[in-house]
Amino acid sequence: MSCSIILPNLINFINNDNNNIFEKNNEIQKQQQEEENKSNQVNNILNSIIESKFTSLNPKLKIQETPNQYQIKALIPLNFNKEEISVNVKNNRLIISAFKEIKFENQEKTKLTKFEKYQKTINVSNKNLDFSSIKAQFKDNTLTITIFKQSFEKEIKINIE
Repeated sequence: MSCSIILPNLINFINNDNNNIFEKNNEIQKQQQEEENKSNQVNNILNSIIESKFTSLNPKLKIQETPNQYQIKALIPLNFNKEEISVNVKNNRLIISAFKEIKFENQEKTKLTKFEKYQKTINVSNKNLDFSSIKAQFKDNTLTITIFKQSFEKEIKINIE
């Protein structure tokens, strides 16, 4: 065989082979892109689920009554500090709550957010309490709330309009 016959055949063979390699490479890239898209969708779904979950902690309470006041002691979990705790009175309810947002990365370097929530509501509607004089103290993971009783022994002048 002469070189003039072999060379064009070899060039055709190489061109066909290159086209096949190019097509295979495109197929592999498409598959990788589809897998990456699916992986991103799964990660987005998992992140939204994780971000919406709360760890709810059930508080332990001790309520004591004396002739002049009520004292409420709530054991707050160790992972909360004073700045994350709130005490409110709304609609004849005493609400003790704490909220914390913790951001971290897992072993795969995926950014995650964990929420921790603590809440206890106490109905105080049938009590004669002076809500303007509530005191709260946080020490050794115990929140102590003191609510004084209203004294009706004092004379209160009421204006008539």
